[in-house]
Formats: sequence, C-alpha cells, structure tokens
Amino acid sequence: MIVVGDINCVHNQAESTVHFNYSKALDGLFRAFELQDTWRAGHLRSVFTHYSPMGESRIDRIYTTKEMSDKKIGVENVKAAFTDHLSVVMRLSVDVPIVRRGKGFWETNTSFLIKEAFKKEVAPEVLGLEAAEKVLHRMVLVVGKV
Repeated sequence: MIVVGDINCVHNQAESTVHFNYSKALDGLFRAFELQDTWRAGHLRSVFTHYSPMGESRIDRIYTTKEMSDKKIGVENVKAAFTDHLSVVMRLSVDVPIVRRGKGFWETNTSFLIKEAFKKEVAPEVLGLEAAEKVLHRMVLVVGKV
C-alpha cells in the first residue's frame, strides 16, 4: 500500500517552523495499517516541502507498508511549477516480468473521440466548454484521417 498526498499536518514540532498542526486521526490510521514515512532527513536534505511567508513545514508525504518500503530506492523533493509545495518523489525497484507483444507499437483506440457522448459529456467537463470545442475539432480532423 502506498499513501501519497498533501497531508496538511506534521508529526512533531521539528517538521514545522510555524504552528504545530497534528492529527491524531491520521496518526491512528498510519499506525493501524503499519504505514511508514518514506522520508529520511539527512545532512544535505531539506526537511520541508511547503514554504510560505509565515514559515515552512513538511506536509507533503509518502507512506508505505514495510513490504513496499523495502523496495524503495530513494525519495527526494523536487521543485514543481505553479505551487508553493515541493513534489515528493519516490523511486521503487519492482520485479515485474517484461511483457512482449507482437511486432510494432501499441496504439490507443482513438475512435471514442468522435463519439457524441464523449463530445457532449466528458470533454467539456475535463477541458471546459470552449477548450473542448477547439480540441475536439482538431481531434476529429486527425481521427478522420486515420
């Protein structure tokens, strides 16, 4: 099990330079599922993932079970555009078979893009009405040529 997110609370005062926002419910959840915090602060590592004029805190986290934690290769903070948070990235070593399928490349079936249900319901919801009309017009041109 992997739990990832902006948890909006810290476990101890060392994880924040501002107010100490602790969640007993989240702590209980992590204990109940025996989840481990994947981050290990070190000599050259920043502890914080959220920066604001009021202070810093480590509220962006990745928790895993012991089984998944043993497969961890590394965890790091990465700068992300348009946010006051750092992204927390975890790399895992996972043993999975390599699936080989016939010749050539796999292509997604794009025929759903020209179906009326997609045009009327899905695209406007995801893209917004104006953007959906522009994108769908381009997609129909491309799909129509295939």
